[in-house]
Amino acid sequence: LEEAFEVLEKMKKFNLEPNEVSISTLVDCCVKNGDIEKAYQLIKSSNYMPSVPAYTSILSGFAEKGDKKAAFTVFQDMCKAGLEGNLITYTALINACIKSDSIDEARKVLEALEKKGESDYNFKPNVITYNTFITGLCKNYSQIDKREELPKGIKEALRLLMNMKQRNVSPSETTINIILDGLVSLEF
Repeated sequence: LEEAFEVLEKMKKFNLEPNEVSISTLVDCCVKNGDIEKAYQLIKSSNYMPSVPAYTSILSGFAEKGDKKAAFTVFQDMCKAGLEGNLITYTALINACIKSDSIDEARKVLEALEKKGESDYNFKPNVITYNTFITGLCKNYSQIDKREELPKGIKEALRLLMNMKQRNVSPSETTINIILDGLVSLEF
């Protein structure tokens, strides 16, 4: 990582300004090395308009850490910059909500994405998007209410599985395994 920033400094000494590709590459390098804050500062201080993939990389890094607030701040900054996220961006937002135990917020993001996907195919949730949400349902709502035979999260995951089929999204083996793992880990 240090070497990459040394190259950036050498470029500047030779009056070579980094472009969108070099900035996005550095951002991705920072995120992959766990320095998400440095990546974020890099796009904030860049003379170039950061790309959706650069913002999404940072957003995903915060999501993986469970820092929902930072992930949504990055999303808001991206929108203020006049950029519209993509399916990967929205899936990362769902993941940020899931990792911070905010199922209701994740549901709202998924519902907004489904609505947006009705008019723009590029935003149609895919199996990865649904798997992300189903994972949260099965992990965060696995306690059984004594009055019910299945927990709320598993029931919703099964409904979502049917919804996927109605939306022409084929569940994967991973989808089924997530639900099976949820069933196996039930706390009676």
